[in-house]
Amino acid sequence: MARSQLGIGPREPVVLGAASSGLLLWLVCSALLHSRIQQFVLRTSKLDTRNDRSKYAALTGHTGAIFVAVSFAAHAVAERTTVSLPPGTAVTVNDGFQRPWQLVNQGVSRFDAEGVDVTAVAIEARDPRGAPRLLTPEIREYHGRDGQHMTAGVAIRASTGRITQAMRVLLSPPDSLDVASVRVTFLPAPVLWPVGVVLLGLSATLALMASPPSRSPSS
Repeated sequence: MARSQLGIGPREPVVLGAASSGLLLWLVCSALLHSRIQQFVLRTSKLDTRNDRSKYAALTGHTGAIFVAVSFAAHAVAERTTVSLPPGTAVTVNDGFQRPWQLVNQGVSRFDAEGVDVTAVAIEARDPRGAPRLLTPEIREYHGRDGQHMTAGVAIRASTGRITQAMRVLLSPPDSLDVASVRVTFLPAPVLWPVGVVLLGLSATLALMASPPSRSPSS
């Protein structure tokens, strides 16, 4: 969810406490769930196989893991551009297929939402066919217990697109003239991530169904 909403990318620094460090930790822990990785790390020749998975569960799990890995690779090669959007001015950006998209800053809004200061920009995005879409990326500034602003706001990105490609827009704080600076990412094959996660969940379900029932010790 964080990766999907906050725009965590491979170019962010991996430092303790950063979003990318949590993503790296998630990848390592996920790899340690594989029996062969456990055998290599623990230096064991054979693990306990009392709850051995069926071949269908294993095939589904490996397929899902491949989809997730390809999804991360797609993030690494995604087309990224940082542009400034003056109010009412159309700015052209090219996607991963070198097709032009038109972005227009329709205005910056600043308001309070349940104690959170929100800065949002309305962006009209026109795809290469000319179809318009309205995107509203935000920056949320939270307050501490003493009422002071936190040191850094949380950027909530907006996205649009199809199965083959998704455009994601992440907002930086606008200046006093409401010129919005946005990072535009064109991600290829965004469907790989949800399909991979679903396959991994299905693999776990099949493995539980294929596991033999536990036997109580005989008296």
